[in-house]
Amino acid sequence: MPQSKYRLFYLFIPILLLFLFISCKQPETVIIAEDPETAAGQEPASSDTLSAAQRADFRQLIVGEINQIQTLDPLFAENSSSRRAILQLFEGLVQYNSRGEVVPSIARRWNISGDSLTYRFTLRNDVFFHDSNIFSSGIGRKVVARDFKFVFERMAESAIPTNAAFIFMGIEGFNPYFREQHQVYLRQNRELEGVTGVQAPDDTTLVFELVSKDPHFLQKLASPYGVVYPRQAVSGTAQNRSFSAVGTGPFKLSQQRGDSLYILVQNKKYRQKGVPAIDRLDIRVRRRESTLFKDLAEGDVHLIPEIGPATMQTVMDSTGSLRSQYRDRFTLDKTEALTYYEFIFYPESAYGLESVIWAMSKADKKGLLPGIPSGLKQINLNVEKNLPSPGTIESPLLTTYADDPFMRYFITQLTNQLQPAGVDLEMSRIRTPNINTAFFFTRHAPLYTGDPPPSISHTLADFSIRQTALRINELKNLSFNKYPWWIDLRRVELPGIDQLQ
Repeated sequence: MPQSKYRLFYLFIPILLLFLFISCKQPETVIIAEDPETAAGQEPASSDTLSAAQRADFRQLIVGEINQIQTLDPLFAENSSSRRAILQLFEGLVQYNSRGEVVPSIARRWNISGDSLTYRFTLRNDVFFHDSNIFSSGIGRKVVARDFKFVFERMAESAIPTNAAFIFMGIEGFNPYFREQHQVYLRQNRELEGVTGVQAPDDTTLVFELVSKDPHFLQKLASPYGVVYPRQAVSGTAQNRSFSAVGTGPFKLSQQRGDSLYILVQNKKYRQKGVPAIDRLDIRVRRRESTLFKDLAEGDVHLIPEIGPATMQTVMDSTGSLRSQYRDRFTLDKTEALTYYEFIFYPESAYGLESVIWAMSKADKKGLLPGIPSGLKQINLNVEKNLPSPGTIESPLLTTYADDPFMRYFITQLTNQLQPAGVDLEMSRIRTPNINTAFFFTRHAPLYTGDPPPSISHTLADFSIRQTALRINELKNLSFNKYPWWIDLRRVELPGIDQLQ
């Protein structure tokens, strides 16, 4: 070979190696660019950045919530606002439909043994977690049975609220594992490796063994406590944990701006074609009912899934029907769902029980929730009327802080009723009852049939409120059922942005 050809050959070798190197790196480049709109730090699609043609087809639903979304961690969520948001992002083995029936979700099918103690689920093999930077590749991996095992064993950890653990305590081995997690502080001294009654023999099989029959077990699995997320979503120490809201649902979290705005975008890799039917879901939290209703009236909110007492009085007549002046713009949805409230005397309080009961005997239950139609409320005052005075009563009586609008409304009306009897009632700034508070509230939204509000001693009054939603008329295919936290936004139809303005 001539010398000049050798030189050309040697010059060609580095170029060839560089080409091969670039070719080897190509898959990584494809991964990064595969779904750029959901990459970390990317802005979600906005109506301000869309062309006229895109705006005509872009569907953005804005939901307004009056109660704070406390967290997107399913095991820490307690109120219906939080759980409604969680169900857009996460799924479980099974789920409820609009009739409150249990239907398949991530589980393709299941078998129950003759003695009703063994539940064997077969998982779908086409369910993937949302793309997220919690995964090294940035791509959501396939859901496997051991992901569910991780979730159920996390319920038993000492740093986790006990609500979920208590409803699944009937699983074989759950109680011993729970007690060890809570009583043996040092991890190296623990002997149990997990919950024996939750088994994942392979990637698509999950088995539950129960201690005794539980007719509500499938319903419990359909609750927000039964949803799945990857181990990578939980990071940090037991005392300082962080949680990434990465699930398998039809929407995925794009941005969270403080505690007032949550921006969810369509999960384009969702297994059901055409679901969801909207491109973007914004959840706005407003502290004041008047602000939320103003947003709805001005078109800045399209749906309020749970209106409060002030909005009820604004838009409804005494029969509970929508007032005529609002019918050309809004639709009122009265659901079957009930939320239960209990107003309770704190037994460790410095106030005397007899004095508190005497004060409450001056109240009239008919005037404690005025303006709310009778078909939407049920109230009981659990004290006798006009009891003899026990003598001097220390005033003011303090209640714990309440952010729920129905709790606050009840306290306001009770205050008005007790003042003529010389009793002042005030709301404190603290949320947990102590010796200085006379009363506290509990709120209960059932998770399954037969999940009544807990029976608590010294309950002075209790009431239930039927959930009522308010939406713009253009919003179609919205579904509720008998659980206050359940809402189906998967097939909601809404005109494009320009048609709503």
